[in-house]
Amino acid sequence: MIDLDELQRLSEAATRGRWSHPTHPAPYTCVVSDNPETNVALLLRREDAVLIVAMRNSIDGLIAELRAERAKREEAERGREAAETCAEERRERAKRAELDLEAERMKECGFDVAAAAGKEPGK
Repeated sequence: MIDLDELQRLSEAATRGRWSHPTHPAPYTCVVSDNPETNVALLLRREDAVLIVAMRNSIDGLIAELRAERAKREEAERGREAAETCAEERRERAKRAELDLEAERMKECGFDVAAAAGKEPGK
């Protein structure tokens, strides 16, 4: 599982601001930040530069979106667990009701359910 706390820590520690790369067609390019407090410039393969800029500029939004999705998934899981517990309780109540009905039918036929179960009547 992706460690969102670590990604957020790294994002907060990294140079802030919008990052960009020149759009010329050379195979190598640089990545720069518009943060005036830093002077970031890295020479990279164009494909790496494009990825780094895209990831840096979207990381905070991605973290927030993934946290929200995880919260939804956890809430749905809690709902499923509650529904399963409720369904199990309904099955147990139905089984008890079925057994009680069967015992009542047996009584109507003159069968002593308490004696058959080894219990004293009325207990």
